[in-house]
Amino acid sequence: MSSFDCLPLVQMLCDADKVRIEADSFVFLSTVSEKSTLDKALDDAGYLDKARKQNGDFYFTLNADRWDQLPPIYKDAKAWWDNNGRASQLDVYFYIVDINVSSLDDVTHPLISASRAITEFRGLVEDLSDHLIEAENCALFFVRDKDEPIQRRVSLSVSYNELVEISKTSISLEAVLAIRENLSHDDPHKKERNEVMRRSIVKMLEGGRNAEGLVFLLKNFDELKTKYKEQYDLYVHNFSVSKLLSEIDQRSLEFNSKLMDFISSSQNKALTIPGALIAMGALIKSKGLIEVLLILIGVWMVKRLVTTSNEILRGTFEDLKWQIDTSFKKYKSLSEGHEVYESAQQNQDKLVNKINKAQDKVRDVDKLAWATFWVAVLYSIWVILNTYIFDGNTVTSMLDVFSSFWNFIYLKLSELCFVFEVSSPNWV
Repeated sequence: MSSFDCLPLVQMLCDADKVRIEADSFVFLSTVSEKSTLDKALDDAGYLDKARKQNGDFYFTLNADRWDQLPPIYKDAKAWWDNNGRASQLDVYFYIVDINVSSLDDVTHPLISASRAITEFRGLVEDLSDHLIEAENCALFFVRDKDEPIQRRVSLSVSYNELVEISKTSISLEAVLAIRENLSHDDPHKKERNEVMRRSIVKMLEGGRNAEGLVFLLKNFDELKTKYKEQYDLYVHNFSVSKLLSEIDQRSLEFNSKLMDFISSSQNKALTIPGALIAMGALIKSKGLIEVLLILIGVWMVKRLVTTSNEILRGTFEDLKWQIDTSFKKYKSLSEGHEVYESAQQNQDKLVNKINKAQDKVRDVDKLAWATFWVAVLYSIWVILNTYIFDGNTVTSMLDVFSSFWNFIYLKLSELCFVFEVSSPNWV
């Protein structure tokens, strides 16, 4: 960084009535300022001599032997660019004589704006590159496209004539700075954004005819921005799709786990049916009416337990179907593409099919429970008939059983009627 202060000299040149250059090195200025003021400004800028006066105008030379360090005063725009064309940072203060442009102007000249945009964009390309070859003023890019390695050299040189051409395009410093800010934003996707821009640069240079590195990219900066946006949107889309597909798989696993828990619960209830069959086997050895009735009641309780549990389970299955439909509906309504919709639909169909099969199995268990109960009833009737009729007992014994049962029912009904008459004497 220069230790000389060029601002006062640039300010005097901007305030002068007229500034011209002669013999490529003598700067003449018409000013109302005192010579001492100009000498002070020249001394601050590193001038080793004093200003001279000719025909009423002050002048000084730009010859290198008169300066500790050449000032940022340029005879023309080409001289300005020759000095700044490869610099990583442009002069903070400067004055270009032939076009009367300076760093203090309120309105930036198109050449200066283009120069700043080029410098910023070149810095961006250098930051994104894999390797810089300073001797050749170029950058190397190594990227992979569909597992194919691609190497690309990007020339960083921009001539003055190319600068003039670029200044006539739509590129702006603000647009370049916006891209740099976007790429440098520190978040989890910073690396991916930079890689997308690297790929966009390489693809632009591969697809362009007469692509000559930095100049081609600058002239087609709007297309580069569009390609970057498309590539980044594609990356975000693929990232979102992968994330959503992972979520869908996770949800599918959760619902599968719930379904297996329900099925296991149903299977545990179904295991009581063999117990009922064992109880029925006890009927073979049982000869008493009371024992037969107790065993029959036990079989009925088993049937009732199984069917009630399965009825609750069927309602749970319906709730689970509703949860699955609600859960996967949000994935099917997203705009991430057909892949997400298809995955959500396939997983939903698989889960619903499993639930339907489970419901069929539950109905089979119900039928088995009912069948066990009715077999027990029929077998009980056969045991009773065999005991009281076919096994040596008389029909009278069987009639005695029904008679006793009827007398018991009649006695209870009589007691109920008596209680009713006593509690309601005023009804007559």
